[in-house]
Amino acid sequence: VLFQIAPGEHVFFATVHHILFDGISAGIFLGELSELYAAFERGKPSPLAEPAVQYIDFSAWQRELLSGPFMERLMAHWRDVLPGELPLLDLPRDRPRPAIQTFAGAHERLGLSKELEAQLNALAQREGVTLYMILLASYSVLLRRYSGLDDILIGSAINARSRAEVEQAIGFFANTLVLRTS
Repeated sequence: VLFQIAPGEHVFFATVHHILFDGISAGIFLGELSELYAAFERGKPSPLAEPAVQYIDFSAWQRELLSGPFMERLMAHWRDVLPGELPLLDLPRDRPRPAIQTFAGAHERLGLSKELEAQLNALAQREGVTLYMILLASYSVLLRRYSGLDDILIGSAINARSRAEVEQAIGFFANTLVLRTS
């Protein structure tokens, strides 16, 4: 939607469901939109080249890759990593939940102080790991304390842009990887 907020002043608002875009795609979309706007404002044609590949090409590659012997090896791996009954993370609640969900809720933004961020980055560097790994380990410890479980499974979003051809394509190139900690 394009809103006119004053003569000659507009605000463009776009809502896109995450199933269409990953975070990288949002940046690509905004870059292409800016290029198109600049060209069209000057009466020029689209400066964008036709995409070399589209998301449907990626889907076909994935479907081909995840079939036959490779898929069987992949499934065998995950059966080894996640055997038997998986632990259920039953976290304590602050109050009983209603029988019928109302979806009434709120959110709170929390941030790290610059000092704590610097300390975490120094720890990561000292240990030869990424900041993500430090935060994931901390999160696992927190879940362990609240749940009492020694075996914690965490789903982590990963970038699935494994081919150079899709680096500039728009689509949902993400997957979830199960990380198991004990």
